[in-house]
Amino acid sequence: MGTAKSVLKAVSDAMPLTGAKDIKLNRQNFSVTGMSCAACKARIERAVMKVPGVISVSVQLLQNAMTVIFDERKCSAATIVAAVEHAGYGATPVTSTQQLHQADDSEVSTRHKKLLGSIVLTVLIMLLSMGPMVGLNVIPMAEANAYGQMGLCLMVIALNSHYFSNGFKALLHLGPNMDSLVAVGAGASFLASAISVMYIGPDENAATLHHNHYLYFESVATILTLVSVGKFFESKAKLKAINAISALYDLAPESVVVRRPKNQACPAAPKGPKAAKEPAAKKEQAARKEKAAPKDATGAGATDSAYEEVSVPLEMVQVGDEVVLRSGDRVGVDGVVIEGSGYFDESALTGESAQVKKEVGGQVLSATYLRHGYVVFKAQRVGSDTTLAQIIALVDDANSKKAPIARLADKVAFYFVPAVIAIAIITSLIWLALGAPATQALTFAVSVLVVSCPCALGLATPTAIMVATGRAAALGVLFKSPEALEKLAAVDTMVLDKTGTITVGKMQVVSADLADSSYDRAEILALAAALESRSEHPIAAAIVSYCQEQQPKLERPELQHFATLQGQGVSAQVKGTTWYLGSRSLLEQVMGTDAPSSTQSARFTSVYLFTAEQVLAQFALGDELKEGAANMVTALRSLGVSPVMLSGDNQGVVAAVAQDAGIVAARGECMPQHKSECLTALRANAHNVAMMGDGINDAPALASADVGISLSGSTDIAKSCADIVLMQDKLGRLVDAVQLSRLTLRNIKENLFWAFCYNVICIPLAAGVFYVSFGLELNPMIAALLMSLSSLCVVSNALRLRRLSLAVNGSSNVTGAEQELKAQLEGLKLTAITPIKSEEVTMKKELQVAGMSCQHCVRAVTKALSALEGVDSVEVTLETGKVVVTGSENMASDEAIKAAITEEGFELKSIA
Repeated sequence: MGTAKSVLKAVSDAMPLTGAKDIKLNRQNFSVTGMSCAACKARIERAVMKVPGVISVSVQLLQNAMTVIFDERKCSAATIVAAVEHAGYGATPVTSTQQLHQADDSEVSTRHKKLLGSIVLTVLIMLLSMGPMVGLNVIPMAEANAYGQMGLCLMVIALNSHYFSNGFKALLHLGPNMDSLVAVGAGASFLASAISVMYIGPDENAATLHHNHYLYFESVATILTLVSVGKFFESKAKLKAINAISALYDLAPESVVVRRPKNQACPAAPKGPKAAKEPAAKKEQAARKEKAAPKDATGAGATDSAYEEVSVPLEMVQVGDEVVLRSGDRVGVDGVVIEGSGYFDESALTGESAQVKKEVGGQVLSATYLRHGYVVFKAQRVGSDTTLAQIIALVDDANSKKAPIARLADKVAFYFVPAVIAIAIITSLIWLALGAPATQALTFAVSVLVVSCPCALGLATPTAIMVATGRAAALGVLFKSPEALEKLAAVDTMVLDKTGTITVGKMQVVSADLADSSYDRAEILALAAALESRSEHPIAAAIVSYCQEQQPKLERPELQHFATLQGQGVSAQVKGTTWYLGSRSLLEQVMGTDAPSSTQSARFTSVYLFTAEQVLAQFALGDELKEGAANMVTALRSLGVSPVMLSGDNQGVVAAVAQDAGIVAARGECMPQHKSECLTALRANAHNVAMMGDGINDAPALASADVGISLSGSTDIAKSCADIVLMQDKLGRLVDAVQLSRLTLRNIKENLFWAFCYNVICIPLAAGVFYVSFGLELNPMIAALLMSLSSLCVVSNALRLRRLSLAVNGSSNVTGAEQELKAQLEGLKLTAITPIKSEEVTMKKELQVAGMSCQHCVRAVTKALSALEGVDSVEVTLETGKVVVTGSENMASDEAIKAAITEEGFELKSIA
């Protein structure tokens, strides 16, 4: 919505009022094919923005998707597709964002098969080309050996032909990318080798092949294979990114059960404010005629109810429909409970493990599900207005804005490849102009292309990343993409979720204070377990579990007169004594005194076991801090990363946990959109932000952050949205990941520096700049050797990452930046969550009135009853004498109604 508003504002600012009034905006999603790097993304955006009528365009590289907002009067989807195709790519309009997120693993599978084939063929080429050097002469004849290498190399090229097709296509469109770099280098090496094969004599031996001829087939195969390794992991990352939102859609049920009056069609959605008022109210009154009917064993209406339950697709649910939920049912729309009660699992939204009880008037949200109970709720938000739909929109929007960091090699490729080709052409022309033979001029030109083959440049980044990700995997850290390594190195703010991330994430008894009394410990625990064993509340389950752990052979006493005290606890009699187990308010109500306090009271939920005369036990329930959490915070500070905590829990608990962990900046009571807003605000203040979370409620924030991090026990959604997954439940691995990413980025810069220096020195040598003066010449064979040495240096430097220490040294004091973050979070005004107004409780009374004979009688009865307190409407049926009075829970008493009827001269036969 914010994007649409900003676009409309931009249009109105840029156009005259009359033009802005007539503008007809359309937002269209496209599936894009042929992209391989950030340069492709930028080129498509530039091409589409040139189309008249296009207001904005956003290309998502990972999702292979594009979103365009354009003026339908000036262009169409077909025009945009044509612009993308003209740029050298493909585009197809899609009807919904869900189409973009249909996971398809065919690309990953195809790349995997091609990679395996390339590795096998490259090994065979190495065996033929380098085997004779170590006495392994598989094919002794030089000519046959060379043709064998060329044939195997052609097979590798065929398996990786997309690099050449995409690379040369990009060159033709004057936009070289990484594929162009690979295609030119590998192509030049293959061409020079193929020409050399033509001059091999029939009697030559393979042992002297490399001394007499310029063959670089193994270099071509190695370049293509190593680059394919990186591309394979990139395609897996794309699939994970698509699965992220696809999994979010799976949270909504395909169909829901709607309750309607029998023999009544589904009411149409109201057309306006007036239609949503009186007619809807009357229909609702009629639909609830049998609400007081007895319930069957399942909690549903009895079989003689006037209602029928119909299963309808989720898309068909309308505002005002009554949706039925039974234990285990997922909630597809938002609404308000109008009948029944039950415990809901809202961990998808809040991240909190404790189940929430909802009764009449309680708010029900999509993406949650009913764990226990029977509930009927009235739909008030459907379609794109539901909570789940808004979360999906947040994740989708964040992904569309989070462009990957363009690799330095891609940036250099834009200038480097054309420059090298130009240098090669100029070199041959100059030597021809100087009178050199054509073969010598061609040798210098080929030497320039071969020596500048981007092997070192192409290996600089992927080799370091492969070594780093391998070491990270051994540590239990999964980096999903190279971008994750690059971005994590620059992070200066680490946002942490509480439940399940910093804490264990499971409601449990933290401590139990047992008072001195005539009852021993075993008797107290047995009493507590017996009382809570009949309750389905999560707190009850935690207490029962605790008691059983403390006393495995509990002998629970027999309970009499067991009762559930709504919202406060339970009570029962044991041997004539009434026992209570419940909240502080229940204790104060029963005993008439203040509840005992302890150091745990302010930090955890307290539950008391007591009688009317004494308190026997105080159970403190909460979520324990994970092992290593405080050490992780200290280490992050040492690395210059400021820790921040955001949680959906109440502010008091969040502050207590933050204090235990040593975190200064923390904020509680954050809904999913609030976390996303906080991260956006931090990033707007020039912070590089990482987010670590484990729940579905963290998905928007994980997608909004520069780097998203999840844990091994996280939900599938959180893992899919995250860029990094800690495969072990060890928070210290987060520090290792940050340190490793920084070392890797430094290593990449060292590799790129060497690769650039190598080219600056070797290209002039290969071009023959020092040939006339000093006789220095690089023939293609020496050029290939230097190229191999440059690659060896880069690989050797990258392998150092396996041995570098990840120990963290430095100060860990609270910094001024953390104090600023604290002030910023406290002063941040988050979007107010508009609550669904609870439906007022209505009362209905049916009267049987005698003595009415005409419409004047009807008006008299209607007027008399309408004047009573709390009466909203009166419906009189003259023929049967039936009068239906509807009003609030404060409606006048039966005596007052009878008096009003009698005063008008009529007789009240019955009232129900």
